[in-house]
Amino acid sequence: MPRTRRDLEYIAGVIRRLRFCLVVLQEVAAEDTPDGPVSPQLAELAVAIGGDWQHRVAQSGGKQRVAILFDARRVALSAVCETRFPGRKVNGKNLFDRQGLYAHATFLQDGRPRNDLVVLGVHLASGQGNTKNHDQAMHAYAQLLRTERGRSKCIPKNEHDILIAGDFNASRFDRKRERFWNEMESSGWEVLADSADRYPATRLSGVPLKLQTSAIDYVIVTNSDGGLAGEEIRARNATVHSELLDGTNPEDFRRRASDHLPVTVQITVGPDRD
Repeated sequence: MPRTRRDLEYIAGVIRRLRFCLVVLQEVAAEDTPDGPVSPQLAELAVAIGGDWQHRVAQSGGKQRVAILFDARRVALSAVCETRFPGRKVNGKNLFDRQGLYAHATFLQDGRPRNDLVVLGVHLASGQGNTKNHDQAMHAYAQLLRTERGRSKCIPKNEHDILIAGDFNASRFDRKRERFWNEMESSGWEVLADSADRYPATRLSGVPLKLQTSAIDYVIVTNSDGGLAGEEIRARNATVHSELLDGTNPEDFRRRASDHLPVTVQITVGPDRD
């Protein structure tokens, strides 16, 4: 459903309040132009936020696409790429209805380039029971990030700072166990969600609408070869911003913003170690 101007002002206020500088988004309405895909509503949102916010949108996904929104005063994107995995079905659903959108980003401090990273936005197939689908999709993404280093303009040869974020449509803490959580953690990645006690629900669901046990949005970062975990990112758990619902009707929040809560990590800006 298109957002009204008032809705966009509300979302812009959340972005300013939480001091975002780079946002990975899913299910973004977009359209194709001769100059590439754009999202008119993200363009309106950028104006509402103020400053110099820009966006990049994936070509795949039809009416609902993955996008990256960023503050060009604090982040520079040197390259933006989209995965090109062939279409195939697992658990009766396509692995990649929406291809991953990834970019090489450099943080700016007083206009000067500082540390950089690769950010990958993903949106896995809906349905928390589609465990094989999710496993195969994440295996493909992890393999691509290994093999494309030094070959893709979006993953420089010596870049080991990589962040994957998005709607995984999978919970690390339910009984529908995907294997990729542990497989990635044993192969140089850190899932920034250690336990159900410390990582609350990220999605509103149910009747009446409320936060239940649907923790399906995550951030995963590199944890080896000088990766992000323990260096630029010190927290062991990403922050789920459930405080945005304080004093707010959940149905109103969903209508104005989303049925998913923002999930954030803080990245230290400083000298680049890789």
